[in-house]
Amino acid sequence: MPKINIMEPLSSFGISIAAGIALDIYNKSQGTVKKEIKKAFEKALTSWCKNGDIRERKRNEIKRTLDKFIAEPELLADINNQSPELNSFFEKFDEALAQYSAAYHYIKEVKDLERYRTEVSFLSSIKDTVEDTNKKLTDFIENNLPESSALLDEEWKRQLLVYKESISNFKPKTALNLLLKLEESFVTNNVRPSNSLLSSIEFLKAQCYELIGKAKEMYQSYIKANLLNSATIQIKEKACYSYAKIEEKEKSNILIDEILKYDEYNSVAWAVKIILDEGKNLESHILETPPMVRTDWNFKRLVYLNILNGSDFEHQMEIFIKYEFLNESYDEEPLTLTNYKKALFVIEITLSKLLRAPFIEFTRNQTDDINFIKNINKILGHFLNEMSESEILNNYKTVEFCYYFSEFVLTESRESVLKMKSLYDEINRHDISLLMMLANSLQLIGEVDEAIAVINKQETKFIETIHLEAFCYLKKSDIENYIRVSKELLNSINKIDLNSGESILSIPVTLHENNRINDIEVTDFLTDKEFETEELRKLVTSFIQILKRENIEGNIQELQSIEGEIFKLESSIKFYIPYSYFVLEKWDLAISSFREYISKDKQTRDLYFYILALEKSLSNHKELLELLAIWRNGFSFNEELLRIEADVCRQLPDWNRCLIISEKYLSKHPSDEPFLVLKLIALNELDIKEKTKKIEALAEIFKTHDFKFYGHVQNVSRVLIENKFYQIALDILYKKATDTGNIQARMDYFFATTQMPKELIQEKEIVELGSYVKFSINNETKFLKINEGNSLAEKLIGHKTGDTVSIERPMVKTIDNVQILRVMDKYLCLHDEILEDVKSNPYSGFPMQSFEFKDTSPEGLNKTFIELFGAEGTIQKDRQDDAYKNYYNFNLSFTEIIIQIYNSNYLGGYFNLIGFKDGITQVPMIYYPENIITNDVEIVLDFSSLLILHQISREHNIKFEHKFLIAKGVVEYIRAFLKKEKLEPKEKMSINITLDGVTADKIPEAASNSNVIYLQRLLEWIDSNCTETIVASKLDLIRKLDGKIENETFMNLIIENLSLVMEKENRIILTDDSIYFKFFPIQSRRTISSELYVKSTEHGNDGCYIEFVKNKYVGHTFQSNILIQEFNKKFKDQSNNFVHCINNTALRLIPSKNTIFTVVGFLKQMALNPIIPTDLFKQESTSALVNLLKGQSTEKPYRITELLLRKEFKLMGVKLELVIESYYRALTILGISN
Repeated sequence: MPKINIMEPLSSFGISIAAGIALDIYNKSQGTVKKEIKKAFEKALTSWCKNGDIRERKRNEIKRTLDKFIAEPELLADINNQSPELNSFFEKFDEALAQYSAAYHYIKEVKDLERYRTEVSFLSSIKDTVEDTNKKLTDFIENNLPESSALLDEEWKRQLLVYKESISNFKPKTALNLLLKLEESFVTNNVRPSNSLLSSIEFLKAQCYELIGKAKEMYQSYIKANLLNSATIQIKEKACYSYAKIEEKEKSNILIDEILKYDEYNSVAWAVKIILDEGKNLESHILETPPMVRTDWNFKRLVYLNILNGSDFEHQMEIFIKYEFLNESYDEEPLTLTNYKKALFVIEITLSKLLRAPFIEFTRNQTDDINFIKNINKILGHFLNEMSESEILNNYKTVEFCYYFSEFVLTESRESVLKMKSLYDEINRHDISLLMMLANSLQLIGEVDEAIAVINKQETKFIETIHLEAFCYLKKSDIENYIRVSKELLNSINKIDLNSGESILSIPVTLHENNRINDIEVTDFLTDKEFETEELRKLVTSFIQILKRENIEGNIQELQSIEGEIFKLESSIKFYIPYSYFVLEKWDLAISSFREYISKDKQTRDLYFYILALEKSLSNHKELLELLAIWRNGFSFNEELLRIEADVCRQLPDWNRCLIISEKYLSKHPSDEPFLVLKLIALNELDIKEKTKKIEALAEIFKTHDFKFYGHVQNVSRVLIENKFYQIALDILYKKATDTGNIQARMDYFFATTQMPKELIQEKEIVELGSYVKFSINNETKFLKINEGNSLAEKLIGHKTGDTVSIERPMVKTIDNVQILRVMDKYLCLHDEILEDVKSNPYSGFPMQSFEFKDTSPEGLNKTFIELFGAEGTIQKDRQDDAYKNYYNFNLSFTEIIIQIYNSNYLGGYFNLIGFKDGITQVPMIYYPENIITNDVEIVLDFSSLLILHQISREHNIKFEHKFLIAKGVVEYIRAFLKKEKLEPKEKMSINITLDGVTADKIPEAASNSNVIYLQRLLEWIDSNCTETIVASKLDLIRKLDGKIENETFMNLIIENLSLVMEKENRIILTDDSIYFKFFPIQSRRTISSELYVKSTEHGNDGCYIEFVKNKYVGHTFQSNILIQEFNKKFKDQSNNFVHCINNTALRLIPSKNTIFTVVGFLKQMALNPIIPTDLFKQESTSALVNLLKGQSTEKPYRITELLLRKEFKLMGVKLELVIESYYRALTILGISN
């Protein structure tokens, strides 16, 4: 590319641009040229000066020089002489420019007019406007260069490119102004622009008008552009559309035909066809349109924006939805003229949905669909950001208004509402939806009077605005004005349709809630009113009468008769049918009615009241929890629903969910006491990261918290003690326990002091300021804080425990002897005060009593205990003996014995029964149906089966084939038991007192440690072999039985297991607790014993069965080899369970031939042992046969036993005689004659 000599006036033009000194004439040129000149400048500067620091200084020097030349252009002619150093730079710049084609050609073309620039002293007039320059350029060409009209045309085209770039940057006002002035210059110009150029100018003007919003001018310019030059399809499209809009149908149709001749799938032409028909036969037209065109967004846009109208709105919308006109998505990319209209189309669709029928909730900042609002916020935010530097941003005040509305819905920002108010005042067309959105948002932020003022500024009042105005008065507790405006609303309505019906029915709802329902009559809603449907009239009538408690049953029947028709309607009016049942507390009716139409994926008042109905019905807790989670995660913050969810989840318990709920609630109300306490409890129950740190943060809050409810103090102090935040827990309890009237607090404090580290509750040696003294004076025990100014306190300072201090009373000079009983801190002092209160006041309300032992010898203590508690202890022991008897006679279940004797301690009771009593009862296998375990069975464990399966698994390294289900409550019970074992003293002792004497039960530290290890292993086994399951359905029973069943264990565990089984048909409960037979009869195939399960699986073997022997299971079906095994242990004087096994092998317990076979088999194996003495054989045989046949009243079992004995011992000679002899001896013992 040839080198350009720019060392002339032209050079300052290029350099000044490159240096950032913008000239008007250049700013109208192409952006590419400008960019390339800048690049050439930087390249020349870098080549000219290699040192970066120097180069930056020289850059500024060049700029200052150029500023001078531009200010005084006459100096530029002598540039080389005035600044020789710049000469080399200009050469470098000249070389660099030659490497950029756009810059090269542009400067070359301008250079061709060098003579002209010299003539008009270009640089001296550089500050002239573009208009002056163009005029001079034109005059010069006319007088000097008549052959250069083509060159001038090119210059105009280049200017049009600049203007087009302004339009592309959404600066249509600037572009339009330049275009109009360019047109003005043509008037005095002898060179006429080409039609092509004029067409381009009109087209660009039309684009400007379109962006600015001047439709008439836009149509005219597009049509002129086409008349001047119809060479491009784009111009034809615009003209075609414009003719249609000005109702020149014939001309529009001609262009349609021309366009489709060259482009049969042209979206504009097909859209204009439909527009010309004014929406008639809309669906037919759409079907006639080629499928490829129907999917084009521009086709959809043109048809939607031009056809949709109020007269046939609903029908048209149905068609648009049917043919997916409204499915276009917003693309978050930079806005250009190409995608701008699509963006506006999507915004139009989105906002029309928002503005068309916004359901505005007066009491809460919410909408039907929070995700929809989030989408609006994102779309509008992007659009407004892209338009922020444009000249047409003010065209979109409504868009900006809706953006701030979405901001308010999402963030509840007061500033957003104030911005809405400012924008609303600037919007010319006040849509009722905008008014409602603004007024409602104002009242939601507390600007109620401002909301009323906005409503009353409107010349025309609408039903919706009157409704909102009435609510505003209600919010101000101005019930009289509410009634006045409500009656105004009723009087303004002559025809009650679905929309107005919604507004008027809210009136009786409000009056009912404010106990003013009798201020209106049913006739107020009926007189001179025309109803859209008869069903609507019946609904209004019945609803108001129900609120007034008139003809309730008749009105319920009326509502039920119209439900079907009302629920078919796409209207919120349907809410009032189930709400009627809700008001009447007919929860089941309300629930079933809501279910007819309720949507679970939209936030509506219907869903809200449906959730409330579920909760109040005390049923359907599984669904209730599902809906509460949906609301919490997807909809607006709702205090009431969060409280319900928290309460339900705590009853389950679901501590993970409780933590999530409490954190959400506290994010809005950080000082709420119930949720602070719930969060603390949940953290304590969970094993999560940084648990201690989070509990510590809450402890700091509670340190200064003023508790409103004492139950929270109990929970907080318990958790803090468990986590070793002793000081804070102690201070919290101390503050409450100083109130002598709070017996519970004083009792809690007293017992809490026994758990505190010794350093926190101190006994002191010497009396000093700030200490507390317990002293005796005149046989009375008193307490004193040692403070300055107290004469008694000052005289006790320096003394120690045991000292007696003689003190002279003032005035009377009497001497009192004060004995110091104890010196301590405030915590120990309060402890002793409480103890003294118990001692001196037997009616203090404490579950403790003080006794005086006159004889403190062991014998004397025992005698006093027996006198005080022996009689009651004996009665209690007799009751326990009766309970054991009933249990082993199968008249009491495992749970019942646990509740009656072991204070609901399943774990302790189980191990006491197998260690110190006669074992665990279970229903023998013969009573169960066959094949209970199917392929798809799900097995639920309870305590009775859990403990034996865990034992079998650990002792024999067995992995059962099923993954068991276990209720959350069972696992929580074990975790609580483990926590208790860790916290309580390692050594424990209890005493049993009856009239027979006093016995002590001591649990050594080793046993406590062993319990901890066992429980930890049990939980590990559960984690590996079971699925811990939260049973929401248990609350369906528990909450309905609340208060009717006294024992909490039964409520929480038995019902939970039952509910878990009943949730699915293929579930069974694996249990040795006969209490479940009251709900699942043994033949129901819903229960299975632990013995039957083990023997039904591949794991069944003698090794497993020995665990049933160890645990002394009563009703277990033992084999003869087990009997002989235990007998041999007995014979060798080893620890054994032979007596239990032989007693368990009895027909009265297991009435089966197999029981006889087992005993006979055992006797035979014993007979074959040569070392067994004859007398012992006869003794054991007789005992086994007596136990086998005891209680049999028919001849059959005796005959079978004798025949089997004779058969099995037939070849054993003398052993046969011995066993038959034993058999007859057994009959004699049983009183059976031959």
